[in-house]
Amino acid sequence: MRKEATGSHGQIIGSLSYFSQINQSTFWSNLPHSDGYDYNRVLREIASRADSAISTVYDDLQKRKDSLIAIPETDRKKLAKQVKALYDVSTMGGGFGSRCSDRVSLLESSGGSSFSFFTQNELKEAAKKIKDSWVYSSTEAESLVERAAKWGIDWAADGDEKKKKFLREIEDGKGQRFLSETLEAYKKLGNGSDLSGRSGYRIGGESYMHALERDVFGCSVPSSYSADWGNPQYEKLLRQTLHEIASQIQHNLEEAQRSNWYMRDENAERMREALRSLERCGISTFSYAGIIDKLAWFVGGDSYKIRQFQQKLNDMGVTDHLTEDGVYGQKTHNAWLDFLDKLEHGTVPTLAWINLTQEKLSGVRLGGTTNAEKQGLYNAFIYGKGTRYIHFDPPHMNQHLKVNGKRIPIDFYHINLEEKLVGHDALYDKLFEKYNHYPISDKAYDILSHMDKPRKVVRIGGKILLVCGIALDALELGKAIEEDLHDADGKLGRTTLSTAASIGGQWGGAALGAKLGAMIGAAGTIYAPITVPILSLVGGIAGSFAGDALAKWVVDITYVGE
Repeated sequence: MRKEATGSHGQIIGSLSYFSQINQSTFWSNLPHSDGYDYNRVLREIASRADSAISTVYDDLQKRKDSLIAIPETDRKKLAKQVKALYDVSTMGGGFGSRCSDRVSLLESSGGSSFSFFTQNELKEAAKKIKDSWVYSSTEAESLVERAAKWGIDWAADGDEKKKKFLREIEDGKGQRFLSETLEAYKKLGNGSDLSGRSGYRIGGESYMHALERDVFGCSVPSSYSADWGNPQYEKLLRQTLHEIASQIQHNLEEAQRSNWYMRDENAERMREALRSLERCGISTFSYAGIIDKLAWFVGGDSYKIRQFQQKLNDMGVTDHLTEDGVYGQKTHNAWLDFLDKLEHGTVPTLAWINLTQEKLSGVRLGGTTNAEKQGLYNAFIYGKGTRYIHFDPPHMNQHLKVNGKRIPIDFYHINLEEKLVGHDALYDKLFEKYNHYPISDKAYDILSHMDKPRKVVRIGGKILLVCGIALDALELGKAIEEDLHDADGKLGRTTLSTAASIGGQWGGAALGAKLGAMIGAAGTIYAPITVPILSLVGGIAGSFAGDALAKWVVDITYVGE
């Protein structure tokens, strides 16, 4: 049975709860404002926060520029990689990654000094020897190194071997320029007691980088993607997460298509918006849109009426069998069009009769056989003083016919013509010969035994059709349902309301007219007013209940209306 499309977690596909559910199963749910389906908006917000984080790092570095040498080189390298990773996030979300290269340069430079032949590690290690000296105070050690940088070690030591040894250990054969840069590094190390950034954590430290991640993502980042290992992969994390979401959507849509489920317009539109948003994030989803279009055939309507309608069409057997689910989909719509098409193009027998009796002109009236009148049935044409000229009878129990020398039980609905009138009119004689005890179906008998009852006449495709039973129900239900449907975007194609233009009238109403009068004048015998219309009537009805399934319920009386 067809139903509204649902996802793997039981939520209606395209509903707000659906997106909340699929996001919940991924890292995306940890992000701010991530409970909806505007993935690009969330990504843009992340990119903006990544830009802000990069700016924060720059401001922190500028503020502590003279102390950067005090940051361990490994920390500075990790922070530089984190800044680059944040830049990738900014780019992915359409940000600017402002001054990213400036931040990285500060971290990769030698603490803001001019060009140097020496590494920061060399300078830092030499500066630590000054700082950690137990022989000289910090003031004495700094003064010695300063003099040696200006005038050389021998001059600064002034013959003191202890001083010379101290300075040689620092200089390590690298010359006076090395001592000068070492002294600069020493001074920066001395100012490095406060290396905290805006977050309050030491620049380049683990807590500092985690704080940046929380500022950007609003949550902790999984270790394998974070700055913990010195190789953050924020863009990869976001892209994989969006791919996971897209994959879930694809799986749910394909399952819904296989199951022939449907989507309401509002949910389909949310799905389209979600796909467009994912596309703007760089996630390919173009192949999913066609599936949504196929699922979004639902056009509403009263499910009870629709279920009845589907049942009527099935009972007539004039179309492919429908699932009686109360859902007006493309298959039900096509069955409706097929039904109307068969009516319009004459797959039903033609009944070219005129008025049933035209009593004033013909002397013929409607009535019933003796037994039928007891039941209130009008199953006979009565002529003159009471002769039941032609009547339509149920099975006669324990009665037989002689056909080709054989006795056949009259256990079927049939036409009866009065034998005593044979010989009065040649046309009647032919009628008698062909149709006396002619079998008719129970449906035909139902019509012909209630000739006094109003019958519906339908004008469709330029034809006038007499309909009854299920055919009438189907027409009326079909029209009522179409009026209820919401098909503003034309999912169901052309409308059919104009095809089934009118339902109304009385089964003989369209037959009233002038033809009988003309026939009276032309026929020439007393029985002609009866035999001519009845001949047409019997021939049409008898043929209408064989062959085409729709013919059991419909007779074409187009010519009657002329």
